[in-house]
Order: sequence, then structure tokens, then C-alpha cells
Amino acid sequence: MSVARKGRVSPFKGKKMTTEQRKKISDGLKGRNLSEEHKRKVGDFFRGKKLTEEHKLKVSQSKLGQKHSEETKIKCGIKNKGKRWWNDGTNSKFCLECPGNGWILGRIRHW
Repeated sequence: MSVARKGRVSPFKGKKMTTEQRKKISDGLKGRNLSEEHKRKVGDFFRGKKLTEEHKLKVSQSKLGQKHSEETKIKCGIKNKGKRWWNDGTNSKFCLECPGNGWILGRIRHW
């Protein structure tokens, strides 16, 4: 490729953003309405990607010790109120009503 087609190196390359710069960009991006097409493309990009065992372990370690706030616990309790576990012999679902014929109360644990 010719030098003319390569473009310029970004003047910000190698520099760090200040906290104020990051906050300003964050505030500018908040509240944007993304199109359904864009949301679908982003989802398709990440769907099917496999994480390495090392990456899974790092994610797991980073989450250890994190506690839900009391407010979050209350929200989860309200959201799940009245839901029950149903199974069809191979799959389990947690929902308000019976998902269909052949489903019975109870949960199947696969571990």
C-alpha cells in the first residue's frame, strides 16, 4: 500500500485521557438511542465467541467477594415474586405460569 493511502497517525496515540476527558465523553454518549439494526449487529458480533479458560478464570476471580446491596436484593425479590421452577424432564424454567403441556413443578439440577 502506498504511503498516500495509509493516512496519518492519530495525534492522541500513546497519550492517556484525563478523568475529566473520560467523564465528558461518557456524558456525551449517555442517553443515545441506538437503532435496532445497530443493536443486532453488536449482538451478532459477540454471539458465538468462545472465552479461553484463562479468561473465564480471570472473570470469576474478579467477581469473588462482590456483594449485592440491600436495594438490589429487594428489587430481585420483587421481580421474582410468584415465580416457580418447572421442568419437562430435561430442561428447567423459572416462570410465573406453567410453560405448557408436559411440564411439572420442580427444578432439574445438571451438576
